[in-house]
Amino acid sequence: MQLNDLFKKSTAILMAAAVLASLFAGCLAAGGSWEEGRTPSAENSASLTGGFASEDRMFGTSFAPVELIAAGGDHSGFIKGGSGGAVHPDEKLTLAEAAQMLFRLIVSPGPERVSFSDVPVDAWYADAIGYLAYICVLDAGKDTVAPERVITRAEFVAMVTYLRAGKEFEAPDIALPDVPAEHPYAREMAYAASMGWIRGDDGGKYKPDNDLTRAETVTIINRVIGAEPDRDFMKDLFFSPFSDLFATHWAYYDIMEAAVEHTHETPDGGPWVSADLESLVKAAGFYFNGLDYYYIGADGMPLRNAYVGGLYFGADGRYTSGDPVIDRYVKDTLRGIITPSMAPMEKLRAAYNYTRDNFTYLRRNYYEMGDISWAAKEATTMFSTRRGNCYCFSAVFYFLARQLGFDAVLISGKVNNRNPVPHAWVEIAENGEMIMYDPELEMAQRKAGHMQYDFFHMAYDETPWRYWR
Repeated sequence: MQLNDLFKKSTAILMAAAVLASLFAGCLAAGGSWEEGRTPSAENSASLTGGFASEDRMFGTSFAPVELIAAGGDHSGFIKGGSGGAVHPDEKLTLAEAAQMLFRLIVSPGPERVSFSDVPVDAWYADAIGYLAYICVLDAGKDTVAPERVITRAEFVAMVTYLRAGKEFEAPDIALPDVPAEHPYAREMAYAASMGWIRGDDGGKYKPDNDLTRAETVTIINRVIGAEPDRDFMKDLFFSPFSDLFATHWAYYDIMEAAVEHTHETPDGGPWVSADLESLVKAAGFYFNGLDYYYIGADGMPLRNAYVGGLYFGADGRYTSGDPVIDRYVKDTLRGIITPSMAPMEKLRAAYNYTRDNFTYLRRNYYEMGDISWAAKEATTMFSTRRGNCYCFSAVFYFLARQLGFDAVLISGKVNNRNPVPHAWVEIAENGEMIMYDPELEMAQRKAGHMQYDFFHMAYDETPWRYWR
């Protein structure tokens, strides 16, 4: 080979290397790597220089916006449920979850990936984070990305802005009331607001630094891709494929649009013409959504304005005591004493212990055997004054238990072996046997120093005194 030819080839190689370097500079963090495969690996990853600081984020300028799924046509859904079929609409969103949602929007993601030391190659979100980092959508550190951290509204807005408009977008000259000009994502927030992807609250606030919830994320994504939920099609379905999403949730329709496989009338959107209704069919039984619950009948629809045993379900399908004041007291109480991870009997025990330990005895009204017309009155008195007698204690526990899905029964009777006195307690049927609960009598015994008594879930033949019903 002649010296002149060698010089020309060397020059061409150097120029090609310079072009590649210009593409990657400012986009990939120092120490990051990518490869031409779906799964990054240390063996065939190439180190790329670059890096960023808070004022020089790692989003690049060289990549054009990618093609996203259309607003209409066939939709397979970009969100999935987690353990137990739950979607957790009000939980905060992690970077990994955000990346996975956005990755599902991309029509044809390329094979390139960026690797990070805190993203295992076999992690469920590795492809999403690796590709979004490669196309300069993802903010990250030199070698880490912190996939499990919760992201803010502004951070997610920046991600969808770069995904949709690339880095070289023209920000409108508008000011959002609570987004200062010096905010690191002020331009991105302004752009998203001008596009209608985000909207202020009733006070006009955009809350850029608030943590983002999964429901908020889905709503933003639908606006970004122009997907409009077909409320008329969905309004009678009531239930979603998720165990914790019901038609009463503010983002119900947006989440359904994002989750249920369906077909729009045209590629640009429009009404639904078909949907995977099989995924919406529920077996008969009780379904809980936090402190609310429903009963699904044999037709797959929620029971409305009707009873299941002694439990009443209102016009919206939710259980109610029939007294909105009681419902509010009961839910406020339960929010402070139970957690979603508790088993039903653990929740019932928490409600019993709360009733036993958080009120003071005060002699009040007594009622005839069999009369339970006093339930709402005495429960309201106890909740509002924190004082009452056995009727008050029993009424409070009765309403707490029913809100937890137990078909509790109030008993107005008598107790004692020789000289029975008026008394009230609660029963709950279990395997055909009535089991009794007496928080007031246990409270009185504990106050007298007799800590050995436990009147939670006690069979009548185990009680130390006779109960007259």
